[in-house]
Amino acid sequence: MEMLYNIYYHCWWHILVVLCIILTLWESGSSQYTLIKPDNTVVFKSENYNSNCSYKGYYRYLEILNASGSPALFVGARDYVFKLNLENISDSASSNSIHPENYETCDTNNQQGSTSSKCFQCGNHVRVIVWQKDDSEFYICGTGAKKPQDFILFANLTVRKNGTSSSGVAKCPFDPDDNATAVWVEKGNPGNVSVLYSGTVADAVKSDPVIYRPEIRKDGNIESKLVRTVRYDSKWLNEPHFVASFDISTDDEEYVYFFFRETAAEFVNCGKAVYARVARVCKDDKGGRNALKDNWTTYLKARLNCSLPGEFPFYFNELQDVVRVNNAFYATFTTNLNGFYGSAVCTFDLSTIEDVFNNGKFKEQKDATSNWLPVQESNVPQPRPGKCSNNSLGLDDTIINFIYSRPLMDQAIPMREGRPLYYRSGVIFRKIAVENSLVAGQRVLYLGTNNAKIYKLASTESCSQVNEECTSLSSVIEPLQDDTILWSMKYFKHSSGMSMLYLGTDDQVTQVPVDDQCNHYKTCGSCTHDPHCNWDVSSKSCTADTSSSKATCSAIIHTETESGAAVVLQGSTNYKNWTHNGTLMECQPVNKTCVMTATGDLVLLKPRSPKSEGEYTCNLYGGDKITYNLTVLSPQDAALKRYEEWCDKFDEYKNLVEEYKENACNAGCLRNFTCS
Repeated sequence: MEMLYNIYYHCWWHILVVLCIILTLWESGSSQYTLIKPDNTVVFKSENYNSNCSYKGYYRYLEILNASGSPALFVGARDYVFKLNLENISDSASSNSIHPENYETCDTNNQQGSTSSKCFQCGNHVRVIVWQKDDSEFYICGTGAKKPQDFILFANLTVRKNGTSSSGVAKCPFDPDDNATAVWVEKGNPGNVSVLYSGTVADAVKSDPVIYRPEIRKDGNIESKLVRTVRYDSKWLNEPHFVASFDISTDDEEYVYFFFRETAAEFVNCGKAVYARVARVCKDDKGGRNALKDNWTTYLKARLNCSLPGEFPFYFNELQDVVRVNNAFYATFTTNLNGFYGSAVCTFDLSTIEDVFNNGKFKEQKDATSNWLPVQESNVPQPRPGKCSNNSLGLDDTIINFIYSRPLMDQAIPMREGRPLYYRSGVIFRKIAVENSLVAGQRVLYLGTNNAKIYKLASTESCSQVNEECTSLSSVIEPLQDDTILWSMKYFKHSSGMSMLYLGTDDQVTQVPVDDQCNHYKTCGSCTHDPHCNWDVSSKSCTADTSSSKATCSAIIHTETESGAAVVLQGSTNYKNWTHNGTLMECQPVNKTCVMTATGDLVLLKPRSPKSEGEYTCNLYGGDKITYNLTVLSPQDAALKRYEEWCDKFDEYKNLVEEYKENACNAGCLRNFTCS
């Protein structure tokens, strides 16, 4: 019987431990933070929209461009382009209307959902705004009532060529709900002519996704015909959602990078899965001579690995947004949103991506029933497929045929340090913005959720050990209503030093100062976790003065627990280690006396007196400490304490009764007692 009891006890013990690990690991992105509802935001809402169609402007596309020598915020909305003052977006806005030419004939019969009204679907939703520096003009592309149109605007936003437009097919989407990307590339193209590269769909039914570059002309001569991805080939693009694109110049070659997520063709034999991708093409690629005519001859793509490391990694597969800072890409990912969901931020170095493309193995599937396997080096032709060539039209057929059937790399792009920068359950990180320069030695990131909350993070880039917590959550900013969907977010640092976020939603554009919120922090610890703030010891207040070294915050908390009763000592995700009376604690892996959670908390499972008593200190990165002075009560002391607490409550009850009698007597309404 005793043996059965021991087996039962140990089984339940291990089950509880596993559940504890799962719950705490999945919440490893959690930490103590300050909730900020700023009162100094600025809002822009155009008066051009009226109730005849919709009051909503659908301000979903934001771009900060340095046009004519001064940066401004350009907004792509429904039927309008707006130019806003970055200092104050509600001040002196200029705009131009770009109404679709075929609004009356636009058909919405095949559209479903709440946004399927003709007003929304048949508007001209601007999705591309680029500044053509050579011509001092803007290139604009919009959905054009399901017939994409592009325009050329002068610097004052007036339309060139008397308002006429040309086809924007393959340059921007048909559907305003579709994801698309475009980048204007000024050098490295055939003839060194500036041109647009885009990732979108080239038909209304979304069966033809494309990475595209239009025909290039110089002095009336064709430098290159249009070049695109192969049509209707799932090995090249398979139901992609385009996220971002970048002009990349290295020491030797010129590329354009595209980031997207798509249905993984290499997983199709096992089911359906979405993978995050990065692809590249050479700028001087003119397509092939016979095979791959008008198609990229240098197109390569690879999976992006953003996952929690382990024997069985937990993947965040669905890429949501990417920004570039120097030679690194910061990206937000989510899990599939059908069940338990979460988000992560991963960083990828350009040199790592280049190494996979330039030196990694290719992946192939020999026939429809075969597994996808790496290509043997002996089967890779030379020069290596995917490398830039001075004359792609003259490439050997073996190289062309290799790229046609094997554009996918075998190795996934590894994330920096082999782990996410930050992750969190139950949250969808839709957008990311990153400050270009370090603040107090830390990288500051802003993560925009699907319901327009902004997570402000501080990351120490010098962290090198895998088990260090290098990123802490400073605050969560709530500038908008909970049910607001965030479509676009841009960061800009003004010459005055002020940092601003600009948020694009269906109803408005919102300007949020992000380094002017120090007054919301009420404790030293919360204040110093924000790189823009510092704690003033004399006034015991949080200020925006970061000129001096960061204040060191320490707290001593007195707490009690009963012998044998588990107690949780709250720490921080920014913790370095825990000590007990100065001795380093070892709780990993879980033992029978303590559990150290991924959120930095310490769980004492069976504290006993006197060996469990004393000081427990959570040492944080940056020098801060949280110290608990723990007293473990014996069963007798615990019973005596509860009796004393009962006596205190009884005395409190008697005092309340006496107070009630006195008040009742004074009011003359006491019947059951005699007043003295």
